[in-house]
Order: sequence, then structure tokens, then C-alpha cells
Amino acid sequence: MNNGAKLHDVKIQRNQLAHGEISFSKCGRNYTIEDLIKTKDHTIKYLRKILKNINAYLESKKFKS
Repeated sequence: MNNGAKLHDVKIQRNQLAHGEISFSKCGRNYTIEDLIKTKDHTIKYLRKILKNINAYLESKKFKS
């Protein structure tokens, strides 16, 4: 299922890294390269779906009604 749950996990960990709450080594120690690739692919698919939906909305011009 591609509901953005992985993207939420990425956001949480990114914020923890940015605020110095965890180190890169601590953040990444439980992930294999395969896990990271799957997360990347999942995130890209999810973001493309969002962009496609935004584009469809803008093209339908329903926002002008």
C-alpha cells in the first residue's frame, strides 16, 4: 500500500537528524541498502502520485467554481 507511511518515517528521521537528536550512524544502523532503495522508490512513487493529482485538479479548473 502506498499511503505515505514511509514518507512520514523519512520526515520524522530527517527532523531528528536536523535537530541533532540522533546521529547519522544511529539513524541508519538498522537499514540495509535494500531498505533504503525501497524507501526511496516508495517515496518517489508517492510524491509523483501527489503531483499527478495536483496537476489533474489544476487542469480541471474546479478551483475557479
